[in-house]
Amino acid sequence: MKAVKIILFFTFTIMWVSAFVQNTVLFFCCIGVLIVLTGLTVDRASIKLRIQTTFAFTRSILTKYVGNGQMKIRVSANNKIISFTKPVLKHRLLSLIQKKLGQQIENKIAVSGRAQNPRILAQKSLSYALVSLLISVPLSAFLGFSLSPALFFLVATPIIWCIYPILKLRFDVFDRRLAIDDELAFFTLYASVMQSVGQYLYQSIADVIGREIFPGIEKEAKMLWRNIQLFGIDQQNALNIHAMTHPNQHFKNLLLGYVSISKSGGDLGAYMEAKAGEFFRKTLFKHSAYRSSANIIGELMLILLTILPTLILTSSFLLEDGSIMTMMGLSFVVIPVITLSIILTINFSQPKHYDDVPFDPRSVIAGVITTIILLTVEYPVWFVIGAGMSAASACNFLLCVRQIRQISLADSVLPDFFRDITEYSKIGIPIQNAIIKISEGRTYNRYFDELLRKIASSLRYGRDLSDVLQSTTVRSWIVRTSFFILGKIASSGGGTAQILEQLTAFSSDVHQTKKDTRASVSIISYFALASPLLMSYTSGEMLRILQKIDLRMSPLMQNSFSIQYALVGSELTDMIGLLIVISGTSLGLVVSKLVHFTVKHTLLLLVSLIISIISVVIYPHLPSLIQT
Repeated sequence: MKAVKIILFFTFTIMWVSAFVQNTVLFFCCIGVLIVLTGLTVDRASIKLRIQTTFAFTRSILTKYVGNGQMKIRVSANNKIISFTKPVLKHRLLSLIQKKLGQQIENKIAVSGRAQNPRILAQKSLSYALVSLLISVPLSAFLGFSLSPALFFLVATPIIWCIYPILKLRFDVFDRRLAIDDELAFFTLYASVMQSVGQYLYQSIADVIGREIFPGIEKEAKMLWRNIQLFGIDQQNALNIHAMTHPNQHFKNLLLGYVSISKSGGDLGAYMEAKAGEFFRKTLFKHSAYRSSANIIGELMLILLTILPTLILTSSFLLEDGSIMTMMGLSFVVIPVITLSIILTINFSQPKHYDDVPFDPRSVIAGVITTIILLTVEYPVWFVIGAGMSAASACNFLLCVRQIRQISLADSVLPDFFRDITEYSKIGIPIQNAIIKISEGRTYNRYFDELLRKIASSLRYGRDLSDVLQSTTVRSWIVRTSFFILGKIASSGGGTAQILEQLTAFSSDVHQTKKDTRASVSIISYFALASPLLMSYTSGEMLRILQKIDLRMSPLMQNSFSIQYALVGSELTDMIGLLIVISGTSLGLVVSKLVHFTVKHTLLLLVSLIISIISVVIYPHLPSLIQT
């Protein structure tokens, strides 16, 4: 929170500096950032108390001058808007709409996993729709007649409020279905280990609460714990009820199959081991499928973030007054929306990895300071934005490169480590002793060797392996999860060599698939990072074409075709630079997400920004292919 307040102070300073230098674009950008940061730092409880105090004072004044007993004001403890619209909501038509809406919401609440009242949600959405109707009708009429007829569509705002709860619940259902897909393989393997020593599945699910190993499973565990501990449902029925309303088909089949075998007296340990192998194969298939789709997404990225901006850039030179506005809209609206859409597409197709990749808030402060310094010496806007973001990404990478390197080193040697553990386990050596022997006589890499020495040192003092591994900070999610299962095998005495073989094979295949994915998209990444050069060279050629047009051709072109060319000035060239820098930023973010599975790895973003700035600086000096 302290870092946010520092950023708030620097953003406020930049806003007034930009107003002083008459930089309108940066001024409004800072206002947007201030609104977001104010929402993060404001004391909501204090504001709520002030509003209630003001309302009580106003009520006392009105009661005094209007007359006691003549004015009745009822204040709802939950929602003021519902209290305001409650008399209207009693109308028969609105009551019918509220009932239908509540039925639609009720069908989604159980599947979404949220504990809410459908009647209250329907009442709340309809109340907001009625209030927005009172505001949107006169506002849309005023703006539609005074500015543009397109603003008449603001009258449709109440419809958005009516369908918002349904859309939100559908998104929650979708998120719940995807949240545990990539955790099922490791979780089922852990549950099979605990099942081999007689621990029921519910207890294995409940044990992950608070461990931050399986985030999706942990949410399901809390709901199961509520149903069993608070509502008094027995474990089998609780698992069965939970499965019937779960949107993820794999998890649903796992719970229903477990309950069925448990009732029939079958071998639950063999069932869990078989399901673990099935989920591992599905997870590996998802990694392989992502490797194939990464190339398609990369080609889509080049088309939307390189070729499309280049075409719009070249066509904007033929516009007289609209070229500047066209490039401003492309830079601040179209490209960010396209970038966000591509990143969301990658996020849905990527296997989930909960690696603890850090983002240092000091990098934002470095970017803000750089921006302020460059604004005081009146550099162009594109250079100020590019240099500020370059400073932020460079600072973040330098501060976090060590942790990122640790994740890579741990992932690379995990298959070898488990292979050694498996060999020791096959000859009857306990896992604790195997780790001590490996730390003394085996080397992997500097980071992993140091990690094993710390673990072995704690084991020599008689500490439990599960507690040691839980207290050890490991940023790689696959290593953290594998260590968690290894600790459960050692502490419970369950598990078999086959389970260790599964862990070894899975970690090896995942590591190899990630390497193959990076190799397959490397060529596309190089093209993406070089795209600012293409855009800058195209802009330079277009500028030179306009400069080489003979003045004697102007009357002929005006009389024949009525074409007027844009005035090539400093404002247009600044917008060209801004477009190239923003496009380079988008390409760097998308490539980072595509290759490193996260946008927090800012090395590729830094490279893309540096290439973009250099491209804008050198494009007026590049040799031309056009003959005089």
